[in-house]
Amino acid sequence: MAGLAAHHPRHLRRDPEAPVAGPLLVMLFLSWTGIGAIISFWRTGTRIRQSQEAAGLDGTCNPLLGFVLNLILGLGILYYQLELNKIADRYAA
Repeated sequence: MAGLAAHHPRHLRRDPEAPVAGPLLVMLFLSWTGIGAIISFWRTGTRIRQSQEAAGLDGTCNPLLGFVLNLILGLGILYYQLELNKIADRYAA
């Protein structure tokens, strides 16, 4: 695990203005409906695209594709991780 931490770009930080309590409450109280999870997953894809654009990359992350892949054996998480890796690779180069 220490090897992975060494490659993490330290200048990528969580936006202090990003909401924390709202998404947490949605997941706690609406998780049984599934709607909160869908909204959270969709917004995660949108935030990844915005982060790509802020890093000077093309915004290639597609929330719809991530959602559909998540329905297929949970591959949306892998897709989002691969999209996040593009940001880390941009700063590593």
